[in-house]
Amino acid sequence: MTNLNSTDARLLLDGGASKISSIAVDPVTG
Repeated sequence: MTNLNSTDARLLLDGGASKISSIAVDPVTG
């Protein structure tokens, strides 16, 4: 379960970073 939790955390962090990057690049459409 530790591995799964680590993977989920990474996916969440990666997804969050992508969303933040999109908003920072284009706040209007983001």
